[in-house]
Amino acid sequence: MKLPEYDQWDATEMAQKVRAGEVSPAELAEAAIERIEARNPALNCVVDKLFDRARERAVDLPDGP
Repeated sequence: MKLPEYDQWDATEMAQKVRAGEVSPAELAEAAIERIEARNPALNCVVDKLFDRARERAVDLPDGP
């Protein structure tokens, strides 16, 4: 899942887009995971990758992050 706009949105914009039905919380979670996977090797800032937990919880967020 590619959301090129993800890098330009702040949390408020993401929540508005979820409420408007433009994206789902699961799509946003996947976009975040993609960014972490791509950038973490150089940054080494994410130690515990709880991606499965994030995916599970994103399903239960009907109104946004």
